[in-house]
Amino acid sequence: MELTPIERRVLGVLIEKGLTTPDQYPLTLNALVAGCNQKSNRDPITNYDEPQVDATLQSLIGKELVGNATGFAGRVERFSSQMGRRFELRSVEVAVIGRLLLRGPQTEGELRIRASRMRPIADLAALTEILVKPRRRRRRSSCGSPRGATPRRALHPRPLSPAELKKLVAAEASFLPAEGEASATRTPQISNGSPDESSELRARIAVLESRVDALERRLPSQS
Repeated sequence: MELTPIERRVLGVLIEKGLTTPDQYPLTLNALVAGCNQKSNRDPITNYDEPQVDATLQSLIGKELVGNATGFAGRVERFSSQMGRRFELRSVEVAVIGRLLLRGPQTEGELRIRASRMRPIADLAALTEILVKPRRRRRRSSCGSPRGATPRRALHPRPLSPAELKKLVAAEASFLPAEGEASATRTPQISNGSPDESSELRARIAVLESRVDALERRLPSQS
């Protein structure tokens, strides 16, 4: 399912506010506009107006990603995310998707820290399990129905541009030993490191393998 930039922002804000301020949820149109345009925890910064956000809400309602509650006795209409129900996701999985929608491509370390503000994620191994679960569910689905599986693209809100890919690779490289140090340091890290360090290393490798697999799928066929 492809989402426009404003659809990603609106859906991300609904997810974030639903998990962080449940007493103020569902959101009114006015509160949603403010959430879309806030300066913190957003990339890029936007300046959407009410007609734009309202039109986007109708589009997301049509895609069954947002629900609305008709007001009673003069109460204003409110809106909520339907991501968890639509794709049968746990709240922590919805939190990860929401943070990706609001901030775009991130390293797994950045994503774990930011998503943990909505729902706790213990370590990188736990994040890896969240990221690969939709792939497993998709493979188990025999009919290919969007209701029976979470699309992998839901975890990648948009294709990476060359500049974004370069930035992401550079961020990942900062966690790895230099080429000349690889043979000297990699074995001690695995054999002598603590269980937590080994677990995080295995988690990082799993995420990188998943990312390579995703990039390969985006490449045009050579046949």
